[in-house]
Amino acid sequence: MARNLLDMEDLSLRNAADVRAVSLALQKLKNTKNVYTVGTHEIVQKLTALNLAPRVRVQTNGTWYPVVRTDNATDYVFLFSTASSASSGGITVQTTKTPYFFDSWSGKRAPVLHYQIQNGNLSIPLSLASNQTVVLAFSNELASEIDTPPAHAVQLPSNVLGYNYTKSNGLGLHVAPGSSSTTTVKLSNGKTHSLKANSTNTTAPFNLSNWTLTAEHWEAPSNCSNASIPAVKHNTTHHLQEPSLPSWLDIQGLHNTSGVGYYTTTFTWPSSSETTGAYISLPPVSHGLQVSINNHRLPALDFSNPTADIGPYLISGTNKVEVVVPTVMWNYIRSLYDRIRIAGSEPMLSSTGPLPEDVENGLVGEVRVLPYVVRRVDV
Repeated sequence: MARNLLDMEDLSLRNAADVRAVSLALQKLKNTKNVYTVGTHEIVQKLTALNLAPRVRVQTNGTWYPVVRTDNATDYVFLFSTASSASSGGITVQTTKTPYFFDSWSGKRAPVLHYQIQNGNLSIPLSLASNQTVVLAFSNELASEIDTPPAHAVQLPSNVLGYNYTKSNGLGLHVAPGSSSTTTVKLSNGKTHSLKANSTNTTAPFNLSNWTLTAEHWEAPSNCSNASIPAVKHNTTHHLQEPSLPSWLDIQGLHNTSGVGYYTTTFTWPSSSETTGAYISLPPVSHGLQVSINNHRLPALDFSNPTADIGPYLISGTNKVEVVVPTVMWNYIRSLYDRIRIAGSEPMLSSTGPLPEDVENGLVGEVRVLPYVVRRVDV
């Protein structure tokens, strides 16, 4: 026993000596040049005071997370928004290389038109939808692969919805109608261009309505144990008059339905209008969609912000819009959950608590058409 007590006392003395040694080492570290002690949540302020900035600095009214990667001579920035709604702001990147948008859905690559360079930093204004991701590339070598204007905009009016640049056609700004005054575009080469006010002969933005929904039901065979039949399918037709499309949960006969929704409608495009094109904007979906205009299928769209330029596909008179949206299978599976057996037993989901509730299905919300007028700018 005495031996054990002596061992414990010796251990206690050694522990005390270790604590003193660590304390002295920490104190010495604190007194070292370029080592600073800050309180909780004060790291960013201290780094700013020391003029130390991250490679990508985010300024937004939401929450964006950046990831930076470098591959050979090209830097990549991946942005993800966790905001519950649309957010706006911008990023500042420690580079002077030319920036490009990389569309992860369609594969399209395009130069960024609007940005500023100051003191070796490049700032880009951005807007992101909830859960949207954006990929940007920064390179001085991609101009040989991607048509890139010799100058960029340092000031761009808020009524510019988008743009298109090719070496053959130059820069075309897509300006929203309704502007009653002349606006100004300033370029990095010092040039200033005035965008004249739109005439009264333009088309205002509008919602699409009078939809026809063909719901393709995917159901189990009468014998649920017959795995040779993947699904029994049949269609029902539903006429949706309101501009805001309801969830399948709120459509009679579709509450417990899962499958694929085929939405169609038409709208009239004027032949005499000064308006030369339009964007289509759809509500976000969680599981994919396909959009066709006059039987021309659009490139793949970002599920979180489904917006596309449909100008090249518009015709004077009646235009047809088709949207295909698959649904999740849970709503139907939940309705027959009591019939499901796995190796003769109920699925384990039953043992974890109440079943998850039904989920929103289909295309839910408004589909808008946003007309624009093309204004050519000499860069």
